[in-house]
Amino acid sequence: MPQGQGGGLPLPRLPQSYPLPQWIRPGLVMIYRDIGGMITKAYLVTDVTATDAYGLEITLMRFPDGSTVIQQQVVPLIQNGAGYFYVNPQAAAEYLKAAPQAAQAGVKITGGPGILAIEEQGQGGKSGFALRFDPNSGVVQQMTAMVKTQKGSTAADFRYQGYDFSPMPSLPDFPPAAREAHSYRIFTAVAGFGGSPGMKVPFGEMRVTPMGVSGRIARYQVVITAQGLPMQRPGFGVPAGGPHYLHPNFLAQGTVYRIAKLSLVSQTAGAGPHGGVLVQTLLGQVPLSVQEFHPQSGLLLYTEESYGTLGKLIGELAQ
Repeated sequence: MPQGQGGGLPLPRLPQSYPLPQWIRPGLVMIYRDIGGMITKAYLVTDVTATDAYGLEITLMRFPDGSTVIQQQVVPLIQNGAGYFYVNPQAAAEYLKAAPQAAQAGVKITGGPGILAIEEQGQGGKSGFALRFDPNSGVVQQMTAMVKTQKGSTAADFRYQGYDFSPMPSLPDFPPAAREAHSYRIFTAVAGFGGSPGMKVPFGEMRVTPMGVSGRIARYQVVITAQGLPMQRPGFGVPAGGPHYLHPNFLAQGTVYRIAKLSLVSQTAGAGPHGGVLVQTLLGQVPLSVQEFHPQSGLLLYTEESYGTLGKLIGELAQ
């Protein structure tokens, strides 16, 4: 469940709050696929409040050589009435009413029945997204994102593919590692002759620093340094997992998550070489990543992600 950081959708805050429908509950998985069929996103709900939902964003990227790469990060899935897979119709109407005030802050809001679009102007360029949703249930049917800079523009278009459910245990509190600061050394390993692992090459480092816990949401400062250039990002965590930990209850039960519709499973795979428990993520029978966690604290000790013929990205605990 660890890896990555997320900031959520850039929605302005509304003065009032909107309760979540009962069908949004821990264990729910909402699935989307881009129109090219190369990227699949699954949003696994782990924690809900009266108005917000947090959880794991799982991204599967398929490459022309047949390999698949997985990325995972804890993100705010729904906040203040809208998010990646749900829009409260009343909240959408309020966002449209607030368009004049938002424009003064450089945010353009447009839309209509079943449509909500946000465009934000920054120093480096322009970014935005548009959500098409069922005006009755609020389920997002289509999500389009756009980023435009002086160097060019990129866009992504995802369509709803259905839902699944992965059992989520009741977790009373964060594991010990969630409140600790740790650093990791990052390496790359290019496949060698005959498919051998090849030599590890230093790539950079990552530092995770806790910034506080509010209820069941933890916030972190994540600094990734690559080739001497530091880049700071916000990170989020929930009791189930975060940027550098996994709740030990998952290690005891053997399965972190299972998404049958995607043939995707994350499960324990025995003892690891660093004294922890291995967790392997498989797409069908193909391993995508392996991680090792301390069995009591939940601390991430080692991570290895496969990038097909490009090799592997490796992270090792430094302190």
